[in-house]
Formats: sequence, C-alpha cells, structure tokens
Amino acid sequence: MRIPLPRRSYYTKSYVRSQNRLLALGQRPGKPLAHKTQVELAGMIIGELKLPANIRLVVLADEYFEGKKLTGLCRKKGYAYIAPVDSRRNFESGGKLCARGKALPRTAYRKLVLRQGEEDTASHRRHLPESAGEKDRRVYRFHSERRTVAGIGEVAVVYSWKRRRDRSGRLTSHETFKTLVCSDPKLLGEEDIEKIGAMIVEFYEMRWPIEVFFRELKSDLGFSDYQGTDFRAFERHVDLVLLAFMFLEQMRREESARTRSPIKRRELVAKRTSGMKARLAREAHVADLSWFVSHVGKSGRLRHPSQLLSPAKVPA
Repeated sequence: MRIPLPRRSYYTKSYVRSQNRLLALGQRPGKPLAHKTQVELAGMIIGELKLPANIRLVVLADEYFEGKKLTGLCRKKGYAYIAPVDSRRNFESGGKLCARGKALPRTAYRKLVLRQGEEDTASHRRHLPESAGEKDRRVYRFHSERRTVAGIGEVAVVYSWKRRRDRSGRLTSHETFKTLVCSDPKLLGEEDIEKIGAMIVEFYEMRWPIEVFFRELKSDLGFSDYQGTDFRAFERHVDLVLLAFMFLEQMRREESARTRSPIKRRELVAKRTSGMKARLAREAHVADLSWFVSHVGKSGRLRHPSQLLSPAKVPA
C-alpha cells in the first residue's frame, strides 16, 4: 500500500504539441509525446500492474467521473473499484441512488466505529502514536445492498453517514452523507452484504493516507523544493523523491522483519516518513561514530585527520 506506483506524467495538449514541434525541428531528443487523460493514465497503471495471485487490489477514486472505463478494467483483472457517486446517478430500474439512501429510516442503518490502530486496515495506515485517543474515533452509520446501477451493472451500494467534528475535534450530532459503489458486489469473496458495506467504508477511508503520502513527499523529501523551468528535469526530480521514499519503506520492511518485539513492530508500521528519516539519520550517526572509534589509536588518542583519509588514487 505504501509503495508508490510507477510514475506517469500528465501532459497537457498544449505541452504535447510544443514538445513534438521541438522534436520535429531537432531541438530536443527523445520520442514523440502522446496526450493521455488522467483516467487513461490511471488505466495504464492498473493495466500494467503484475501482482501475485493471492493479492487483491482495491482501487479508490474521489468521484465516479468516467469511472465506467476503470470499472471495466478492474473487473477484467479481478480488482475492486470503489468511488462515490453524485446525486444524478440512477438505478437501472429507475430512481436515484442518493435519494434512496437519504429516504431510508434510521433503523435501516448499522453503526460502525473505527479507532486508530484497531482498524482491519491498520497495517496499511500511518499515524502518530501520541495522537491516538477519543479524537481519532470515527463514527459512521451505513446501509449496504447489491443493486444494478445504470451504466455500471451490478455493484455493491453503500449509503454512509459520518459524524462531523467541531473545531476542537469533538464529535457533533451533524453528519455528512455519501453514496459509495463498489464494482465487486462480493468484495474479496465476502458473501455477507453488511460486512461488505463495512469493508467499503473502511477502504474508502484509505484515501486519507494518500493525502498523507503527498504531504510527506513535500515536507520531508523535498518534492516541492524544485526550482527550475524544465519539465523533464522536474520529472527526474520526482523520480529521485519517489526512490528516496521507497528506500525508507524498504528500510521499514527490513527492520520490521528483524524485530521480534510486537510493540516495536507496531511502532515501525505506524511511523511516518519523518520518523523513518530520523531512524536513518541515527543509523548514519552511529556508523560515523563507530568509524571514528575504530580509527582511534591504541593510546586512546585520535590520529591526525590526514591519517584518517584513504590515499587518493591518481591515474597515471
């Protein structure tokens, strides 16, 4: 979940035209560029993924705009596509999805409470351990059913109300409403539609770690520090930032495998990028100190700095 997908740059039509014009004039190297919409780019990434047979992918979206293409692709590959629909989406038999959800009586809804670190998807989330508490409790009411939706086909539909918080972080009686659809009406092989509904609500919450991911790229790894005018150079900058992120994630994975303590393993899973950077910096400092200690003379005195440097090999 934390490893970023292969980067696919979005080129505007005007940028593609200008770059192809420069290519034709011999003023830039490379191949011709082709304009792809963001939905097409998402489809390319999903289509190129190669996952083990026992891994099921859940694709999340902020809206169902042009979602028919991604729904078809996910169904073809055995993945699940989850997205909210707007108030205009209709059932195949008639009637609007959102209107039905809002008209259901309160007794038709089940309560779902999610707490930080206790979710079924906790291993895919990052959080600050000291922030756990009542303020991180999320309260939902949901109702789920299998229905045939116009233009989409048979899906799992979830009507969800979420308790809102005031500025101090306390839960209020006010709620926000969403209607979610999932392309796989038997999500991950589950038959119980109520369990599927709870899973869809929790999976849809996973959009927030995506926002955390971009924020950490900017705050901790220099994603927003690029200063220049060459877009291709910026793409290389993005590649290096993503490589740095993946390096820290590989470090997390290796340390988790070496750690026997369940408590320390949970801390590693929850630690954000800034925490992993701090661990890496500590390892570097320890390695530097170990190197200096190993080069201290038997008398306990540090050798002259020039003696600590390896002789430079100058080619003849």
